Amino acid sequence: MSPKLRVAIGGASGQTGLNIVTALLAESAKFKIIALVRPESVDKEVFVDLQQRGVAIRAVAFTDLPAVVAALEGVDIVISCLAVEQKEVEIGLIHAAKQAEVGRCVPSFFATVCPPRGVQSVRDAKEDLLDHIRRLYLPYTVIDVGWWYQLSVPLVPSGKLNDLVSAPAMSLAGQGDTQNAFTDNRDIGKYVARIIADERTINKHVFVYNEVSTQEAIWSKVEELMDESIPRKYVSSTYSTLGPRPFSGQGNSLWQADEARHLTSCVRVAPL
Repeated sequence: MSPKLRVAIGGASGQTGLNIVTALLAESAKFKIIALVRPESVDKEVFVDLQQRGVAIRAVAFTDLPAVVAALEGVDIVISCLAVEQKEVEIGLIHAAKQAEVGRCVPSFFATVCPPRGVQSVRDAKEDLLDHIRRLYLPYTVIDVGWWYQLSVPLVPSGKLNDLVSAPAMSLAGQGDTQNAFTDNRDIGKYVARIIADERTINKHVFVYNEVSTQEAIWSKVEELMDESIPRKYVSSTYSTLGPRPFSGQGNSLWQADEARHLTSCVRVAPL
């Protein structure tokens, strides 16, 4: 029997992180899971629950490089699910992974596919992380996704979806008829489990998605299911020529601009 892969996860309590942890726990014969947790968060309910489910909790201040290195000793793979606003924290995690001789780093991409520079400000920040990894000659795997299902559903005039859709789609890019890859965040853990168990994905980009559709098709399906008409707000495809704005981490205007730039182009790759 092959030894278990020891997988350390930063950001395990977020939506993507929890989905990854859950999928890896479902394959406990393959993986031993370690959650890197700030000392002040160890007693939070989410981490107490993870520990009861078999996750090893390692309390560590991410700003303490020697402590992070020690926490990563013996780890085969480190997966970051840190938010893009935590870029400096992730750079520290990358340095620690290198010093601890971790076998592979999966940086916090989980991002829509587009050119590496000049299209999405968030993507630019993630590519900076990958540049850092490459300069350290640290083995890596980048996991790209389609546009999240969870960001694709519009609200309806009656307000019936207001409490169900936390991040609704606000507009359609162009005419909303561009084919795009879409990924369900609830499936990301299953994809990650397959990817990190396959050595062929080392130093590769892997693109995973559930299906190809259009914004208009999604909005029309919501109208059909809810029996309501949804007013359309179209964002000109000329957004895609404006170039990225500096990432502020605040508000929704940048998100919508980046959404428009992504949805006016499409990269079709066979699903995993």
